[in-house]
Amino acid sequence: MPAACPQCQESVKDPQHQFCTKCGLALKQPCPHCSGELSTPADPFISCSACQHDFWSCRSCGRLYHLDRTACHNSYCPEQGKFWTTRFGSEEFFQHPHHRCLTGELLKKSDSPRPAWLGGATAASDVRWPSLHTLGLLLSVQESGVLELWAERGAPAHKQEGDFEETSVCLTRLDLGEESPCPPFYWRDRFMIPGSHTLSVLEMSSSPSVGRRIDLQEVGRPALFALLKEHIIVWGDKDFGAINAEGLYESIDVELKGQPLFLLTDGESSCLAVSQEPRKATLFDINDSPASCHDPIFADSLEYGLYADRYILLSGNRLAYLENHEFIVVELPALVVAPPLYNPADNRLTLLLNDGTARSCSTVGDKFSFVCELAGPPSTQSLMLGSRLFYGTEGRYLCCDEEAIRPRLSSPPMGALSYANGRIFGTCLDGSMFCFEL
Repeated sequence: MPAACPQCQESVKDPQHQFCTKCGLALKQPCPHCSGELSTPADPFISCSACQHDFWSCRSCGRLYHLDRTACHNSYCPEQGKFWTTRFGSEEFFQHPHHRCLTGELLKKSDSPRPAWLGGATAASDVRWPSLHTLGLLLSVQESGVLELWAERGAPAHKQEGDFEETSVCLTRLDLGEESPCPPFYWRDRFMIPGSHTLSVLEMSSSPSVGRRIDLQEVGRPALFALLKEHIIVWGDKDFGAINAEGLYESIDVELKGQPLFLLTDGESSCLAVSQEPRKATLFDINDSPASCHDPIFADSLEYGLYADRYILLSGNRLAYLENHEFIVVELPALVVAPPLYNPADNRLTLLLNDGTARSCSTVGDKFSFVCELAGPPSTQSLMLGSRLFYGTEGRYLCCDEEAIRPRLSSPPMGALSYANGRIFGTCLDGSMFCFEL
């Protein structure tokens, strides 16, 4: 029996009381798994010492639920139907390029992120696409088509395992029924999950499910998506076209040949489509006729592309920006070894280079400034929080500026980092996920 009510903190005077005499909260209730008696917790999570199962507690009525229930179903609870994970915060992160450079003093130079949880490894080391965040939830989609919703905050660890202080909590696992060839995205208040021949909408209700599916058989296997204000541009192995707000697909008459390489957008109505073998760049506006850009761009491989006040392509130590349908090429101080960051607040790029430094420059590749030394060759996309640069390395560390953050991870970090509600999240090569708290 708790010494005080976990909700209103009123002292419990009689240990025989089943309910709080002030707010009426149930102080004791049966374990949802083994029916053993449990005290209603003040923390979101509780573990039953008898059956070792974990549960979450509704903050309004105190009722306990299995972790796969994402909302309270108590008919008289004022929080009925609301995601319980919103108590962890309301920040959102959708992996748009501008989200990877957040301004503000989020972390002082003297602070170091604290290890929160490590978990989620898959037996087949399935690739996880970059994560999205909403409602205190992390949405992870695997290449095999498995969708998972994780609580951003983990449950208190039963035992200290290494230096991580929480146990990861997977709330829901859904199977798309087909492979997912490219990352999920958020568009017009909907979570969209690409499949091998469809585009599915994730229904974010108290019982999340895969909802409407947009047929993309005409497109073939989709390779790249670009989000415009009124349309989704999709490029597959058979066709190139646009999906409107009603979910209807229409082919766009552009002569794009070769394997899709980049599909860059200004987020409004313009797109730059770049193919390889043969290398060709096509600039088009959804409301106008497409126009070919002057070729060739580069004779060798293209590593990175982005829209940062203008269309930019990078290859080795060269940066090309598009101006009047022509690419202007400039030399950089060293090879770029990770996807660049763009900060729209100061209209500058941050480049991670093979000379062991990170430097910022203008969007035309000049006016360089030193950012920091690197702790090792980056193995992930980078993330800028205030003045601090985060990235993963093959040495199995998440790094902040020139410092590797302990503890060491289970395998090298890969893919994209994400940030929400004071926490940094990432994925490792073995399919595991990690979280560090600022």
